Amino acid sequence: MKTKNIIMVIILQSALIFFLGFKIFQQIFNKKISIAYIDKNSINVKGTQSLKYFYEPKPNSIQEVRKDWLSSVPKYTINNDTLNERINYQIEKPKNVFRIITLGDSFTFGENVNTKDNYPELLEDRLNTQCLNTAFEVINLGVYGYDIQYEVERYKIRGQKYHPDLILWMLVDDRRINELMREFYNNCTKNNPNPTLEKQTSHYCFRTALDELERKKGIKTIYQILRQEFNRIFDFYNKNIVVINLNNSHQEILKNISKPKQVDIFSYDFTDKKYRLLDGHPNQAGHQKIAEDVFNYLTKNKLIPCN
Repeated sequence: MKTKNIIMVIILQSALIFFLGFKIFQQIFNKKISIAYIDKNSINVKGTQSLKYFYEPKPNSIQEVRKDWLSSVPKYTINNDTLNERINYQIEKPKNVFRIITLGDSFTFGENVNTKDNYPELLEDRLNTQCLNTAFEVINLGVYGYDIQYEVERYKIRGQKYHPDLILWMLVDDRRINELMREFYNNCTKNNPNPTLEKQTSHYCFRTALDELERKKGIKTIYQILRQEFNRIFDFYNKNIVVINLNNSHQEILKNISKPKQVDIFSYDFTDKKYRLLDGHPNQAGHQKIAEDVFNYLTKNKLIPCN
């Protein structure tokens, strides 16, 4: 009898240990982090002279976002210049128009919300409703998965021809360097092929590549590279930049700006869960909040013509 009881206790303890271990693994594996899953069918990987893996959304396309945990199916309308926009903008800036370019990653692009609901579109609407003395265009160059290096390259390729009067640059991830991570990421996906769980594998390998990058390069070297890449924007642009420093994640990178008089730093807290989706990206209300707060910052600091 005692032997049976002992066996039962061992079985129960083993089951409990297995259950707790599984839950811990599940939390680590399914941890909700702000990583945009990139569908290879929605992008063109074209590379540039200096960036082997550089990519952009496919132009003149409509992309539907189907995720089990989303209550709707958002759509991105990609215009003829590969931008997540409702319209195609003229290259030559019309008279009496104040033109703003937004740079960033999936937060700026508008991951998981309709094109009309991303913060650059909402900001454009707000500016044109409340600043009646000037017409505004807010042109969204944000792309999911971008780092600082890709954001500068995106401006060089797509943005500078629009001759903007202001750049809004939202910085989110503080240590990602896509070109240096790609080899680590590819090795991870090859060694952990999981076609039935492609998105989860992608997220896991992204985190693995980040960790491997930091281990091989060191955080000081990573910050040095990112500072250099940030300062490269001044090779193509000589007007004001407003950096939206999300949750103060880029303090180290912003310490040594080569042209500080051109840059305003808007330290922006975005930790309230009611404004975020399960994966950490802004929900529709979150984009509205960002647009409102950016509008207030620009007008309060007289960075735009708005009476």
